Amino acid sequence: MRDVYGIAKFGVETIRDKYVNGKKTDRELPAIRQLTMSIDVKGVYRYVSRMLQLDSSLSKKITIYLCHRYCGMKLKQIGNYFNITESAVSEASRRFNVSLKRSKELKAHVETARKSLNLWNV
Repeated sequence: MRDVYGIAKFGVETIRDKYVNGKKTDRELPAIRQLTMSIDVKGVYRYVSRMLQLDSSLSKKITIYLCHRYCGMKLKQIGNYFNITESAVSEASRRFNVSLKRSKELKAHVETARKSLNLWNV
């Protein structure tokens, strides 16, 4: 009951700003993931496309992988952005993971994006 009162009195944004923002998402603190400002598929795609200056096909693959693996987004949410099915998202992510193991350059791009976007395993 005390938590509900705190949220009602101060608002989620105030609590998030004061106690959560800036803290890294961690499996030990699962509630932080729910309270931290989450990035959407469009934001990840925009960053990957512009900042890494990659072609659209590779940007799409990296975005799908990052959103699936690190953002904790639902497959349907990712798929809706790219107009693909949930199984296509899962398969694209799996295939991209195989490609990552073969290419150091590709892995460097993904790590750069992951760190810049402050994404952690979910």
